[in-house]
Amino acid sequence: GRKVDSIELFPASEGFFAFQDKQTEKGMLLQLNSGIFYEFIKVDEFFSKAPTRLTLKEVGLGVNYVMIISTNAGLWAYNIGDTVEFTSLKPYRVIVSGRIKHFISAFGEHVIGKEVELAMQEALEQTGVQISEFTVAPQINPTSGLPYHEWFVEFETMPENMATFSKIIDT
Repeated sequence: GRKVDSIELFPASEGFFAFQDKQTEKGMLLQLNSGIFYEFIKVDEFFSKAPTRLTLKEVGLGVNYVMIISTNAGLWAYNIGDTVEFTSLKPYRVIVSGRIKHFISAFGEHVIGKEVELAMQEALEQTGVQISEFTVAPQINPTSGLPYHEWFVEFETMPENMATFSKIIDT
């Protein structure tokens, strides 16, 4: 059959936030006239005692933000759990970059899911390795040395040099 056009949406039970209005543009158009007031916190500040809330006028491109909303339905400064990245500021366009609830912070490092996925993607691209699945978790009680993140990887093709593969992920 013929190609079916599809569009990306950013709905949630708390509201309808954005939609892809153009097939040629990266990102979804943020809905500004839907009874939602948006605030954004840089992901690396989110876990601090007093994170800075930014309005739309204060955001930048290529930065991961936690999206905070207040709505005319009664939500006030509510964290929906999603992280977004702006791809355009005129008009405001976003991509959903991850979930703030998907993070590792056993040692105060606050690593989000997107950062883990990017590290793995870079290792795969640099080594030509293929995997089926992976997960990462903190090892907080090692038998020796400092705590660390332990990666469990199901390889389809093994790396020629596991130390090189590991080093790429760690950087």
